[in-house]
Amino acid sequence: MKTAFPGPATLANIEAYGEISCNKQTHFPVDMHKSVGNYVTDADGNQMLDVFTSIACIGMGYNHPNLLEASKSTLMKQVLATRTGIGINPPMEYQEILDQAFMDVAPRGMTRVCGAMCGTCSVEAAFKLALISYAQNKRGGMDVMPSQEELETTMLNKAPGSPNYSILSFRSGFHGRLLGALSATRTNPLHKLDIPAFDWPAAEPPRYKYPLSENVEYNRNQDQTSLADVRAKIQQWASEKGSEVCAIIIEPIMSEGGDN
Repeated sequence: MKTAFPGPATLANIEAYGEISCNKQTHFPVDMHKSVGNYVTDADGNQMLDVFTSIACIGMGYNHPNLLEASKSTLMKQVLATRTGIGINPPMEYQEILDQAFMDVAPRGMTRVCGAMCGTCSVEAAFKLALISYAQNKRGGMDVMPSQEELETTMLNKAPGSPNYSILSFRSGFHGRLLGALSATRTNPLHKLDIPAFDWPAAEPPRYKYPLSENVEYNRNQDQTSLADVRAKIQQWASEKGSEVCAIIIEPIMSEGGDN
């Protein structure tokens, strides 16, 4: 540490940044040139251990040599400088990129991949895929066309075109800050305040005691209690709200603001 934290350069940077954008949640700016591995450097030259990997944005660490080397390739420069509409006009190398980046390390049984720009985008896409798949299965499959009533009512945000479906999440889970993801997020109320939300259920998660080896029975009961609440919430939403739960989203390690 070279200065008090936050130091004068950091405070000045945050203040200047706040003139043109929101800095309410800004902790400190990062000196990307001097940060390396799991050590992050601020504007004052203070170097600190980053145990959060920039909120899980930099899992490989800062300035990873293999990534820096890859960034020198002609293909990466072209893709970054000229980003096409991936879904409609992907680069002709896109299939090879997906194979090398994802399918080579995909879990067994996972044969398809859909890229997204960020974690929240991934959640929103997963919600849409789950809802579409559920509706298509009820309709009789992908080859069965929606009815004229469905096409007309969805333009009015009404059923049956816009069905009363829901996605179950767990209390204390964080899934992002876009509209659908916010409806499933149950951590800090300030993330959700003033934003309209879907009426979706949230079940109680298991809250383990550690060390695991000394709390086996307690943790097993936590699992069973949580599963019972999941079943109860699904039944409650169906009977009281006429809403079918189409999917469940689970944050394996609930760690936004603390680990459960």
